[in-house]
Amino acid sequence: MVNPRYFNWLEFRFLALTVLKRLNMKLDLAPFLQIPQTALILMAPPAWGKTRLLLDLVKDLDKTFVFLSPLRALAEEFYPVMSCYRTTLLLREIERKSLLKNVFYITTPEEWRVRTPSFDHENTIFIFDEFHLFYYWGETFRPKMREVYEDLACCGANCLFLSATMNGEHLLRFKNEVEQNFTHSYQIDLGNQQLKNFPRKTYYYPNIFKNHLANKLKRVLQGEGKTILVLVHSRAEVDYWVDYARNSSISVLGCKGGEAQEFSQNLALVLHPRLIVATSVLSHGVNLPEIEQIFILTKLKNID
Repeated sequence: MVNPRYFNWLEFRFLALTVLKRLNMKLDLAPFLQIPQTALILMAPPAWGKTRLLLDLVKDLDKTFVFLSPLRALAEEFYPVMSCYRTTLLLREIERKSLLKNVFYITTPEEWRVRTPSFDHENTIFIFDEFHLFYYWGETFRPKMREVYEDLACCGANCLFLSATMNGEHLLRFKNEVEQNFTHSYQIDLGNQQLKNFPRKTYYYPNIFKNHLANKLKRVLQGEGKTILVLVHSRAEVDYWVDYARNSSISVLGCKGGEAQEFSQNLALVLHPRLIVATSVLSHGVNLPEIEQIFILTKLKNID
């Protein structure tokens, strides 16, 4: 077997992209996670099909799974999808002190920290969704995210880490931590910090021209077309653009922190709104319809 620590990841990525896409082969995660004390890192662009890979993994392995999502809304959105394939439980709704075999549990790091149930280390796989947030949030205002990751990394159970974007500094640090805590470590990079569908055109406006860009958006909204996505800084700005669109008889949906689940439910009813306005919460795994144009009316803190 090739030692993963000395594997040529660039070569593997090339092979993955060419073999999977041109020969229409399926990426199989099960062989990696059948090796005891293994950490598997999967980097893939948004909308690449990570959910489908998880469904295949659950069907292939008779294991207990624990899906840790940094956002409760995303965790609950995943629940009806997975429950069609495996007995699925929300951890906060059960009273048992130990995990059942062959059950798929969905929870947040904070809920796991409160309950800390016992589990079979050899037959339990932990899935960390949107793992980059365990660094960004876990080291600032949600320390329990970081604590749960560190505890589980040391317990000997297999772990699958999923993300579409992770900067070089955090990724290097993460790899070092993985090598220290797991016997085996593998990385599959199908496109870190990349898009599956790239924009046709990109326009940049200095911050002093923000009002000009906002006026351009208002002109664009008067015409026909597909969905336009607007990213803003604050909840108040979301409310402003939602009110503007409604007063102009434009179909619109807004998304703010803590409302991701409600947004997803509304999006299922209004499949192709003309306008979607959101804060950064929309960048953490919310599924969107086809987007025609994106207006970013806020300063971006980092590429992730």
